[in-house]
Amino acid sequence: MTYQELKELDRLDAIRMVLPPEFKIEDRHLYSFPWKSEVIVFGGNYWRSNESIAQFVEEFVNPQTEKDIKEFFEDIVYSIVSDPHLSNSELIKQVNVDYKLLYKQHYALYNNPDKVYDWAEAKGTFIWFDSILRNRREKQFVNIKKELDLHALEDISKQIKKVYKFSDAEITYLQYFCSQAKLDELDASLNTFLYMWSNEQYTGKTTVASYICSFLNGEKKRNAEPHTSKLKIEMQFDRFANPKATVSRCTLIDEGGFYDMSKVYDDFKQLITSNSCEIEYKYKVGNRTRRCFRNYIMTSNIDPIYFVQDEKERRILSIHFTQPEEMDFAEIEKMWHKFVLECNLTVLRLEDLYRNFIHPNSQVGELKNVMLELKDIFSKQRIDTCNPQTYFSVSNIMSFNEVTTQKKITRKIVKDVLVKLYGQPDKNQRFYKLNRVVQADDEIELPLPF
Repeated sequence: MTYQELKELDRLDAIRMVLPPEFKIEDRHLYSFPWKSEVIVFGGNYWRSNESIAQFVEEFVNPQTEKDIKEFFEDIVYSIVSDPHLSNSELIKQVNVDYKLLYKQHYALYNNPDKVYDWAEAKGTFIWFDSILRNRREKQFVNIKKELDLHALEDISKQIKKVYKFSDAEITYLQYFCSQAKLDELDASLNTFLYMWSNEQYTGKTTVASYICSFLNGEKKRNAEPHTSKLKIEMQFDRFANPKATVSRCTLIDEGGFYDMSKVYDDFKQLITSNSCEIEYKYKVGNRTRRCFRNYIMTSNIDPIYFVQDEKERRILSIHFTQPEEMDFAEIEKMWHKFVLECNLTVLRLEDLYRNFIHPNSQVGELKNVMLELKDIFSKQRIDTCNPQTYFSVSNIMSFNEVTTQKKITRKIVKDVLVKLYGQPDKNQRFYKLNRVVQADDEIELPLPF
């Protein structure tokens, strides 16, 4: 029954929904109930707790967004305060005390229309994220739970490894991450973050990330949009931010969200290994602690040497994509669904993998080497010996053959090295030799190239 059908329901039928089936309704009982059917049902069985309200909304409203719930709360307020029995001072004396209280609470809201709107918005957000959406996702997630079958996992892993040309380490990283997302009992300190990247086009990284994210949330088809978020939301930079990690088992981070990682890198690492967060809801006193599933996937065109900033970092699992074998989309979907379904490594296996197989990330050291190579190019081009009054720009450097042939050297990297070696450019972005060139054996403190 829809909410609209409930509103049109015969009053006696609504009363029967509230009372035990064996209860015999007499005329004298009718004055103990409101007049409107939706008020009778909502006020009779559901209004006393958020869990019951969520049950009512699921049963009669079937919301698709939090907006649907907000609109329900706005409607129910006006239904209650305009009910002929509840708004009549003589009739209300005969009405059940619970309905009197219900009327009193909502009439206080009704006297301030703006307050009704704000209350409905806040209540809608709370019920949507805290109850309905979370319960729906958990029901979906049950679809991918099964016992570990090592042979089946090995077979599908070999197929994926062949199609995408993954290394042994990369396929193990994928097994680890997908298993991690299914385990509530895994220590949060062992959580990892999946970084899928390629500087080539049409490698399928975004498609694969969407498949993994969708299937880890129990979706039957590719449907990552409800599980996609931004870094600023997950890190709760906004006061009332509700991270997708509170309701989704796996969250896909929008690619545009990490170009400024230098400022939040340490906080992000801590985020990965946390399993809860504090949510502040509008117009509600106090915060609510929520369970979080910190299983994040990022896709990027940026080499992880520019992303990873800690040589000891082992939480970030880098998956490099190249041109895969050609396959039909239906076959790709089936293959990745099978892979996610079979990733059921136990807690003990993941603990062993984390300690003995997932090694600290050496990407930062690689970036240092790139920067030293660039300095060497400067030297070969006699930049270090030019007149201090001679100036040059990033564009000058990017025109060198030694630079154009190295894909890892970007304009941003060039500028960062120039600043490190020669100081800040002038207002025209010109650099001058300042006799403070870093020696080859000097330690280079890395600026993040974003």
